[in-house]
Amino acid sequence: MSERDSKRKRHDNTDRDIRTVKVSQLTAKVKENDLYTYFGSNAKILHVDMNRDRNTGKHRGQAFIEVESLLDDVPACLKMNNVVPTFQKYAILVEAAPETLAAIGANSVTEVNNVQTSTTSAPPAPLPPAPRPPSALNANANTNANTNANTNANTNANTNKNQITGVNRVFIGNIPFSVDEEAFMPVLLHYGKVNSMMMADKGKDPSTTKRHCFVEFESNQSAIMASMSLNGFSLGGRTLKAEALKDCDYSRDDMLTMA
Repeated sequence: MSERDSKRKRHDNTDRDIRTVKVSQLTAKVKENDLYTYFGSNAKILHVDMNRDRNTGKHRGQAFIEVESLLDDVPACLKMNNVVPTFQKYAILVEAAPETLAAIGANSVTEVNNVQTSTTSAPPAPLPPAPRPPSALNANANTNANTNANTNANTNANTNKNQITGVNRVFIGNIPFSVDEEAFMPVLLHYGKVNSMMMADKGKDPSTTKRHCFVEFESNQSAIMASMSLNGFSLGGRTLKAEALKDCDYSRDDMLTMA
């Protein structure tokens, strides 16, 4: 048993859930030790769980970090929210459950971090150009649910396919081989918060390899905007294929099947 595991075992586990924060928007290269080191510089970390896939060993862009002290270490971790860490090139998101926020006397992460955090990390990289959401979608966003239903009923079949109630996942295909997760994530963030992203390749020759990814957005509107805007968008000499998906689990095999 490692020293970390031993320390965690000795700790009172009755309040483990409220001593845990969620970190998202992590790149595929991030490992547990990166999070131990980064968050451990300001808080006492007991455990990091990246919920890796049993078959591929890959995580889905998020992790759960259990800390030692609710009142001291949880706020220290939350101050890392929307900060560019040392282990990747764009900001991470750090969240806590409502019960955790209530226990530390806060209503939101913003309230915990009401004083701007200074950091030695590099500033966030500028977002690359990304297609804007269709004007029709923006118009729909300003109407009520009944108006949306009527408007959607008059759209074409392709639009209806993307606008499925409850959708928050998008499949994006034909991505250039030169574009990796770190390079593509800022484009996705243009449409809203990303909970997870999983990218895979079909083929070994860089000139012909097809790269695809599944993206899970936090909101239905973000998923719809991304699927409508990125479908047919030219990137690196290739035309992207984007499609909103029904709420379901996905795997690397699913990605290759859809290619």
